[in-house]
Amino acid sequence: MVLSLQLDLTNGTERVGGTVADGTWTATLAGDRAVYDGVKSVAPEAGNYTMILPGAYGSATEPGGDGWATVTVSKAGEFRSAARLRTARP
Repeated sequence: MVLSLQLDLTNGTERVGGTVADGTWTATLAGDRAVYDGVKSVAPEAGNYTMILPGAYGSATEPGGDGWATVTVSKAGEFRSAARLRTARP
């Protein structure tokens, strides 16, 4: 998988764009910068989250074991994540 990002700082737009591709398909990415200081301007997404990463046992192209990740978004919009992937067992 290949992730390509470009940051456009011209004309005060502060946009990020790019693509994610796996050789067979390509998805286009686009977004505007959201600025939070954590005091006067608090990120609405602030909090703790859990993600499930489902496996595909027996697949030749996808991970076989399930996994999970914790995600924390601070009041200032900072993103942190830790993940664990498990090995598939027959």
